Amino acid sequence: MGKIKYYLFDCFEVIFEGIISTWIEEFFPEEEAKELIATAMVDVDRGDMSVKEMIAMLSKKSSWSEKRIEDEFHGRIKANKDMVNFIKKFSKAHNTYLLSNAATDHLEEVLASEPGIEKCFKRIYVSGKMHMVKPSKEYFEYVLKDLGAKGEECVFTDDNPRNLEGARQFGISTIQFVNFRQFEKEIQKYL
Repeated sequence: MGKIKYYLFDCFEVIFEGIISTWIEEFFPEEEAKELIATAMVDVDRGDMSVKEMIAMLSKKSSWSEKRIEDEFHGRIKANKDMVNFIKKFSKAHNTYLLSNAATDHLEEVLASEPGIEKCFKRIYVSGKMHMVKPSKEYFEYVLKDLGAKGEECVFTDDNPRNLEGARQFGISTIQFVNFRQFEKEIQKYL
């Protein structure tokens, strides 16, 4: 393994708890939730549908008002404080980048809830702005080209095995995030 120069982090289920997809999984029956996440969530993440449009759709499919759903999403914004503290310290000595499948405005709101976290990342790659989502080949090609990096110079932390497999296709080392203690141990081999 060569020297790692770029530390790439997913946002949801790593630095912040899941919000929209977690709510969908809790609120809708399993098959319907899977379908909504595979279609509408991907549309939001890719920037093809706004969060407001998704909330309107979810309201029609449920007994909840748009305002109630929006309030529920806002109320679910919660940082993984161990990861936030780690990144705030780590970013002072390492090149850190955020790679997130999210609507741009939603991600901005989530990051704003944790003062100082946004400044820890040299660049934020948000799928809604890029109009491509992890784990697509195009997403990782774009990130590597933009960084001027080789895959072997990067390590990517994400909770989603599919996203990690997409990264490995480019020679990017990966850490599957389960919890902070596990991550803290695994990152050591890349320092």
